Amino acid sequence: MLTKIIVLSLIITGIHVSLHDGMLLNCVRVKLTEWLTKVHMGVLSRPLYDCNICMGGIYTLVLYPLIYGLDWYILPTMVGVIGANTLIAALLKYLYHED
Repeated sequence: MLTKIIVLSLIITGIHVSLHDGMLLNCVRVKLTEWLTKVHMGVLSRPLYDCNICMGGIYTLVLYPLIYGLDWYILPTMVGVIGANTLIAALLKYLYHED
């Protein structure tokens, strides 16, 4: 299960970082932000692309069954991914001094 947590956490972190300003998928983030604002659902930006920790729960529920199949380990794995993403977010904040 630890391997699953690490793999999912790195995939989610990769998606999160690639959506930052100046990165490859920034245009997707801009369009998604415009659309979410237009339909008055701006609160969904955090779990979809803005917060690495928040993304852990949603993306684990989507990616885990696609990669590993559906079983009862999905819930403890989701908690582990959220915890791992918390550590990664703290490390990225420390390395890049983001406020």
